[in-house]
Amino acid sequence: MTRAIVFFAACLIPVAAQAPTNPLAAVHSVFVQGNSEVASAIRKELERQAKVFPQHNREVCLSLAVNPKDADAILDIQEQAKLGGIIAGPGVTASGMLTNHEGDMLWSDAKSGDNGMIHSGAGGAAQFLLQSLEKKVCPKWHHL
Repeated sequence: MTRAIVFFAACLIPVAAQAPTNPLAAVHSVFVQGNSEVASAIRKELERQAKVFPQHNREVCLSLAVNPKDADAILDIQEQAKLGGIIAGPGVTASGMLTNHEGDMLWSDAKSGDNGMIHSGAGGAAQFLLQSLEKKVCPKWHHL
């Protein structure tokens, strides 16, 4: 009986010692949810990557799904105008939250883009937000 208990306990040790899996490793496609300039800029960038990267023999980190049911995760984008100060002008703050189909949050972040002479700052916020996500989903992947 004692041997059986020791054997059973020894079998459990490797299971408990295993590192938890990264839920972001299963994310290869996203549906971008949101009706804003930032959400549109992220969609355009993912479409650009899908078109340009294969020409350079590179794989994309994330592909864009046109239907939430076809995506591995949902990227919900929120955008808010930020007031400018004396040195930095107005711009945009964008927040993103990545969830799986069960509603579990996998990642979230917020980034800002500053207003320029002819743009709102949404493009910069979108670029910074997408790069932050790509670094977490594909840590060895490099942006082109």
